[in-house]
Amino acid sequence: MTSQVLEIVELENGDVVLRSAEAPNDVLLTIKFAAALSEHVDGIKVPIAKAMIQAGSETYADIVSSEVVSDVSELPAQPIIH
Repeated sequence: MTSQVLEIVELENGDVVLRSAEAPNDVLLTIKFAAALSEHVDGIKVPIAKAMIQAGSETYADIVSSEVVSDVSELPAQPIIH
C-alpha cells in the first residue's frame, strides 16, 4: 500500500472533503452539513469533520483487527442500532 498525504478542506459550497494533497480532484470522502445545521457550525466544520473522520478510522481499525465471523449463526439475531 502506498502512502499519500491527505488533507481535509472546506469547499466553497460548504462541503468538507478528505482528498489527496497531490491530486485535489481525488476526493475520498465528502461530508455535507444540512442547511439547518450549517449556520450553527459555520467556522468549525473542519474540526468537526476531522473528529468524524478520526472516529471512522478508529472504528475501521477495530473492525479489521477483530476476529472475522465465519459462521453466520454467530451473528446477533437482531441488528444493533447505534
